Amino acid sequence: MTSSSRSFEAPSGPARASLWFDWRVTFRLGWLADPETDVIGGAELTCRELLRRAPREVRIVPCPPDDVRRGCDAYVVHNVTGYPADAVEALAQAPVVKYVHDVHQRGAPELRDFLLAHAAAVIFVSPLQLASFPYPTRAPAGLMPPAIELGPFRRAARKREGRRRRGTIWIGQMTGAHKGLGNAVRWAQRNGTVDFYGAGQLRPRGSRVRYHGQVQPEDVPDLMARFKRFLLLPRGVDSCGRTVLEASAAGCELVVNERVGAMWWLRHRPEEVETGAERFWEVVRAIARGEPPPAWALVTRRTSRSRRRPLSSSRS
Repeated sequence: MTSSSRSFEAPSGPARASLWFDWRVTFRLGWLADPETDVIGGAELTCRELLRRAPREVRIVPCPPDDVRRGCDAYVVHNVTGYPADAVEALAQAPVVKYVHDVHQRGAPELRDFLLAHAAAVIFVSPLQLASFPYPTRAPAGLMPPAIELGPFRRAARKREGRRRRGTIWIGQMTGAHKGLGNAVRWAQRNGTVDFYGAGQLRPRGSRVRYHGQVQPEDVPDLMARFKRFLLLPRGVDSCGRTVLEASAAGCELVVNERVGAMWWLRHRPEEVETGAERFWEVVRAIARGEPPPAWALVTRRTSRSRRRPLSSSRS
């Protein structure tokens, strides 16, 4: 399953999925996600937004790695690097939605294989992520943008209207070479000073590098709106790159490469960028009722003998 052998037709559903529920008074939804650390990334922010937008009829049941509760009406599984293989025993008792944050699925292979084979839906956040996904998936594949709220970024941009913007910002997790920290430093050497914000085991170094450390999520909108450009040049596939969506809303010029999944949404479906949470809960609603995921949420996949790039791979 490589990007060279498949092309995609993305769902063309409404910009806003109809959100209504006729579940029981309380629907118990098991929630599996690696515990948050001091380094908050896109997966954690997406989970926070999904939980914030959960319908009142849903009772979220946290299922940490050492206590995957049995007896839930359904389960949602995010990144589960620290979960044991025997979590399958609980998950096999009810419908499961697998939310894919990263292309490479770390953790127990038995758990990964079960989810990709038996989930009621496997949610991807960009065509590029799906095209690059290296594991066989027999479960229905859904496509939707990450759950994101861009209002604070637009408000920050409005506050800066009429004021001059300067410089280039890079912001994200400094946790691996695939994030493109080295590419960003080399860009700075050729093009001008870059201000780096983030935390992790890596540090940017160079004569045109200013490193500022970690910034809290609530401070990011005003910070981004101060800068003229936002820089992201990952070495590996960035499944979505929600910071790109945020920077665009904050009014930054984007300096990105073809490995950023978010660019597909900005180019082809900009009106749908903030529909991720609504669409997710609509999929969960259908599954809770014993129905298949809505047709608008599913990805049409077809095999091609040509070596065409997927829709999301066009260069910036």
